[in-house]
Amino acid sequence: MEIDLLYLADPSYGGWVTFTAHLIHQLISNGNTVRLFKIKETKNHNSHYFGYGVYYSNINANQIKLLKNPIITAIDKNNYMWLKSLHGAKLVIHDPTELKAELLPELKYYKIITIRSTVKGLLQKEYNIESKLIHHPFKPTAGIYSDTKSGAVSVSRIDFDKHTEIILMANAELEGKIKIYGKVNTMYEYHKLKELAFRDSYYGEFDKTFKAINKILSPAKYMVDMSAIKKDGGGTQYTFLEAIDNDCVLILNEKWFDNGVGELKPNYNCLTVKDHKDLINIINGNKDYDEIRNNAENILREHTGVEIL
Repeated sequence: MEIDLLYLADPSYGGWVTFTAHLIHQLISNGNTVRLFKIKETKNHNSHYFGYGVYYSNINANQIKLLKNPIITAIDKNNYMWLKSLHGAKLVIHDPTELKAELLPELKYYKIITIRSTVKGLLQKEYNIESKLIHHPFKPTAGIYSDTKSGAVSVSRIDFDKHTEIILMANAELEGKIKIYGKVNTMYEYHKLKELAFRDSYYGEFDKTFKAINKILSPAKYMVDMSAIKKDGGGTQYTFLEAIDNDCVLILNEKWFDNGVGELKPNYNCLTVKDHKDLINIINGNKDYDEIRNNAENILREHTGVEIL
């Protein structure tokens, strides 16, 4: 089948980008012909690097009608002008922050895809919108990880909903500090992190390749992600799946489970903390957690055969 994906958003890093790339790899592995586009009024229609082995091309408004089996993998407010031209397409809603007033009236004209049960339930309960729930598509890419895993890393965006401040508060007391990688929201850094010696723990951005993320995660024992999103949570994110793929122990914010427990279950396939003191105790305790890691590996099987069509 020929499938055209549309990435209608500005962010070039984060879960939207990772989702799109993994979905493409999975669709191709299932025998489909897949193309990725952005809509932009430009004369440059050459291929551009998107990330994780994926390339995209620009199309203009007149070419929208030529798309085959279109799937919008992400959309932000700067691209809402294209919505009326794409009625009938599939549209992925990743989390509640996307449900802007301008977008909601248009959703009835789309086949909605959700990737966490909390989001599916929210759309149904508050907006009477049905959606198809799928697992995050995921292509396992980790090679042979280190037999001597140690230390902790964070690989999510550095942003308000990621609560990196919790990690920095722990680092102020930890001897072996949690290494922080990722794209920085400079406004968040200025308002929340400037008094917490952020740059002492920050190791920079990493290339959008599977090799780069695996190089960071492979030697680490723990992957720390303090995400907490209002009206969301319980399920997976790509940082979680990448960590599991690299045999890391997941340490998550207990607020991630405020709206219910899904595939991830505290003290079964992940660990949770309520504050920086809990985080310090886990890192300093340095237990084996072999059973936690083994239980987490079972999650990946559900994400390698996702059917979105």
